[in-house]
Parts: sequence; structure tokens; C-alpha cells
Amino acid sequence: MRRMRALAVGIGLALIGAAGPASAALAPIYESIREIGTILDDPRLVQAIGAGALPVTSITDNGEGGYVIATERCTVTVMVVTVPPDPGKPMMAGPRQFTLEFQQPVCK
Repeated sequence: MRRMRALAVGIGLALIGAAGPASAALAPIYESIREIGTILDDPRLVQAIGAGALPVTSITDNGEGGYVIATERCTVTVMVVTVPPDPGKPMMAGPRQFTLEFQQPVCK
């Protein structure tokens, strides 16, 4: 799993580095890398698909605010849910604050 995270971070940094001065416009790639890394580091992923179902074979954006994590035997959708600021506090610039919601895995 750490290898998969390193790969995701490496690809993202390569894309950002290739953009040069325009990298400020690519903040969403940083968020995606951070979200995917957080999912891969979360012990609930192994609980959801089982240690025997690893390694991860694909990670796909589901278009609904989450990712589908697939192994050869199982898939699990993980929703990335924004945590709103405390009441009375304004939204701050910077990384998105989020939690993860793991849905029921589907295994073969």
C-alpha cells in the first residue's frame, strides 16, 4: 500500500513539476493525491477488502466525490466528505478538511 501511495504522489508531483509556474492552478491534483494517500493509509481499507485481497490494482474517481479502490477480488467505494468549519468560523484557504466513508465492499 505504501508503494501505491508513493506512486500516486510521484505521478502527481511529476505532473505538477511539468506545469512550472502554472502549478498554482493545479491545486485539485494536490487534493486528489492527498485524498488517495489518506485512503491507502487508512486501516479501514484493509478491513473492508481483507489483507488477502491486496494489492490494489486500480483507483478510480467515481465522479460522485469518492474513489473506487479495486483489487483482483474486491472493490470498495470510499466517499470523501468535506468537514464544514465550526459554526461561526469562516472557511480558510488551504487543504480541504475531510473524512472518509467506506461503503460495503463487493467481492467475487
